[in-house]
Amino acid sequence: MRHFKRKYPPAPEPGPFFENEETVISETCLRIFDRVMEGVRAEVEAGNQDIDFRSIYSNVLQDELKPYAFSLAYQLYSEDPTIKKERRELSRRRRD
Repeated sequence: MRHFKRKYPPAPEPGPFFENEETVISETCLRIFDRVMEGVRAEVEAGNQDIDFRSIYSNVLQDELKPYAFSLAYQLYSEDPTIKKERRELSRRRRD
């Protein structure tokens, strides 16, 4: 299977129309879905019968999350007391 990547303009910076976090997340999810479907279409047009959806999805997701890699890693592994407290609260909310 060939490697599929399509470059998109960066996501808009939060502003008056994007203050709502759910809107930004929704737009990101739709952009990821669109890119995955473009990858599937490219594979079908290339005549591939065995389409590796997981590989296409992984490539797109990796590309989309690349700008946030440091922030994500910091939030997951930081020993900062404030960050640890936020992780515990988030974990508690998910259990409830």
